[in-house]
Amino acid sequence: MIGAVELQPGTLLDGWQIVRPLRTGGFGAVHHAQQQGKAFAIKVALHREQSGDVGKTHARALLEMSLLLTLDHPNIIKPRGFGYLPDGRAYCVLEYVEGWTLGEWKERTFPTFRELARVCAKIAGAIEYMHARPRKVFHRDLKLSNVMISSSTGEPVIIDLGAATYENAEELTTTPLPPGTDRYRSPEAWDFYYQQRHTPGARYPFKVTDELFAVGVMLYELLTVPLPAKEPPRLDFSERMANLRAAREVNPRVPEAWSALVEDLLAHDPAQRPVNFKALRSRLEELANHPGPEHAAEVHAPSAQRQPPPGNGARRKQGWRKVLAWADKQAARLRGRLQPRALVARVPASRRQWRKPLAFAGMVAAVVVAAAAAAWLTHGERPAPASAPAPASVPAPKVATAPAVPTAPALPPVKPPPVSAPAPATAPKEGSTVKPKPPDAPKSPRAARALKAAPAPNDPGFPAWCKALPLALAMATEGCASIRIKAEPFECPPGAKEAMEKLGWMEDGIGRASLAVKLDERGPERGAWTFTLGAPVTGVLKGADRGEVPAGSLLYGTAYKTDALPDAPLGELRIIYDHVEIPGKGKFPVCVVSQRSAIRELKDNKATAQANVGAGPVSSWEPPRD
Repeated sequence: MIGAVELQPGTLLDGWQIVRPLRTGGFGAVHHAQQQGKAFAIKVALHREQSGDVGKTHARALLEMSLLLTLDHPNIIKPRGFGYLPDGRAYCVLEYVEGWTLGEWKERTFPTFRELARVCAKIAGAIEYMHARPRKVFHRDLKLSNVMISSSTGEPVIIDLGAATYENAEELTTTPLPPGTDRYRSPEAWDFYYQQRHTPGARYPFKVTDELFAVGVMLYELLTVPLPAKEPPRLDFSERMANLRAAREVNPRVPEAWSALVEDLLAHDPAQRPVNFKALRSRLEELANHPGPEHAAEVHAPSAQRQPPPGNGARRKQGWRKVLAWADKQAARLRGRLQPRALVARVPASRRQWRKPLAFAGMVAAVVVAAAAAAWLTHGERPAPASAPAPASVPAPKVATAPAVPTAPALPPVKPPPVSAPAPATAPKEGSTVKPKPPDAPKSPRAARALKAAPAPNDPGFPAWCKALPLALAMATEGCASIRIKAEPFECPPGAKEAMEKLGWMEDGIGRASLAVKLDERGPERGAWTFTLGAPVTGVLKGADRGEVPAGSLLYGTAYKTDALPDAPLGELRIIYDHVEIPGKGKFPVCVVSQRSAIRELKDNKATAQANVGAGPVSSWEPPRD
């Protein structure tokens, strides 16, 4: 089963009792949980390993946990355990930070410039620590909502490493730009995108300067917006801002030294930004200790922060801005509902009994590697977190240890073929909310594990541990792929229909647009291309006869085949796209199906067919029958 399914309050999950949902992101859903009177956060991957996970949220969950195990810093979220839901989705248990996001903290506590500098210096120090790891860990999604401020200690804590990676790691994305939030991307990242978006295999090399720019955006918002967590963004930081007003011009209370620092961080030329986060931390510490009286003033007058956001301009957004405002609210809810759902209810009971053991067979190699590594590379149990207590009233525990997963409309379910013995992979990976060791626990998916401490950086076993863990994770996550290749009828989810209407592709529930699409960005401009059935495909929109989606936008989907037809004895290739990514605008859920393209050659789930055909939006679809 896949999808951002919330665990119901009161559900018992391996000893942790779910209290309430907290937030849902692009790769996982986070819940507040309780165990023995202590509060925790549980992050659940949006998909299980074998669910046609285009976003690779399962792999990112594993990578996130592996990265967290290598980090030990007071200003970075700490892992406390991990396991699997009965439906196969990975989850990890994290310390629970009682407090506010960085933007909310700014609104509620009215900090002075010195207090803001102190907090930001600690954030910079934590990122400096990540970059100094042997494999240089990058967060890649630094923003106000990904930093929590503890209400009891006032200390900042960096959270959500779902988009994180390490230097020279295998990239999980199939697009030129890595995961992240568009508003915080650097100008050089967008330059790369516009220059290389049609180059097969082009991937932007994320750097320290990108993280510096993201922090510059955070500081600019904190200094210039009285209510950064409530007011809609006033500027589009995804564009080069030649005429960006200095922070001091927007807010006259900002000291000159602060305004100069932000200007340096947002410089178009990366060479003009601070050299690294050590240099940034040093400048912030100087601001925290600055004797000038203007640094003792509050960043914004409390009276200004108590007022509602000025004006209704954001509510009157038209065109793209209106679409984006709507999409922000819907994307998280619909993301998991647009992929083929596992047909658990349709699988015979006898098959259900042996299905998981076969799937876990591919992890045997990972178990061996992980067990050997853990036997001498780990040292004892991690202590339980000293977290703030959970709310006084907690729902009574439910009998089941796993939540019931509600049914929801989805794209074409597909019948899994017989599972063959998997071959272990041999390359390391990257990711989001993860499991501490390689998936060496599939003996009992419901059994949670308490984390053992990772070797210290100066421990002789640390380099070997860093190498062994990603390798074992890769072996586990790559060795159990169950491929779905047959297209089945489906109904487009309501949210995708609404998105296509706003994009101009659908009217009154009927698809009106005709799209010219290069089915796979890696394929040739003309002629045939070999597609791997059941695998993710990234198409390129070459043009549309209606709507305002520009050429060059990317379509994300999966390759399927139909049954044999009189004019296509091997079946037809059909690409079912569930998201469109518009440059500088973000992703939107869609239901788009490629037109008929007879398969010319079919071997080992690889189908050769025309690389460039038309496509169209649909509200429902079923494959052609003989």
